[in-house]
Amino acid sequence: MQGILAGCWVVSTGWVTACLGAGGQLLPEEPFEVLGDGSSSGSNGGGCGSSIGGSSGAQAPQGGPAKGRQHKAQGLEPLLAGWQVFVLGSGAVKESCTSLVKAAGGAVVARLPPAPFASQQQGQVGSAGEAEGQGGVSGGRLLAILPEGASGGGGSNGGGSKGQLAHAEALGVPVLGQKWLMDCVSHMQLLPMEGFRVQG
Repeated sequence: MQGILAGCWVVSTGWVTACLGAGGQLLPEEPFEVLGDGSSSGSNGGGCGSSIGGSSGAQAPQGGPAKGRQHKAQGLEPLLAGWQVFVLGSGAVKESCTSLVKAAGGAVVARLPPAPFASQQQGQVGSAGEAEGQGGVSGGRLLAILPEGASGGGGSNGGGSKGQLAHAEALGVPVLGQKWLMDCVSHMQLLPMEGFRVQG
């Protein structure tokens, strides 16, 4: 995910083997590019490391890694440019998700806002609900993400996310599972929120 967002080549281990076999020369990456990744449930998913370029690479659809390189080459805005993101939970799962949000260009906020501010933001989010899939992003939108491994209902892995989730719901801030963010990276475009919302 980080590599895709950075616009890096994402290649199979076969590239390393081929380079070693060529006496340590750095060979072209394209024949070994990973075409998809296992996080996506959409057309770009292919199991990271299983859909690899090569003799059939020309016929295979380009996935997130190729789109990430194109995105960077074209100088396009990061996926979450203009978004403020609150990451629920605590500990390692929160840190990992936070790093991904930052890599995607989101502004991580330390706490949920008071109700008056959230009400204004929710109006913006609601009016653009259908535009997300087309990449329509305006400044200052707010959402919350529940990391994988955290529990919306509390528990040992929840890190207090039960109370955070309830607070976000009360404010009308959309709470999405981390898979939404990962699928957005896989497609290199913002996807609709429906189907990824977390309920308390």
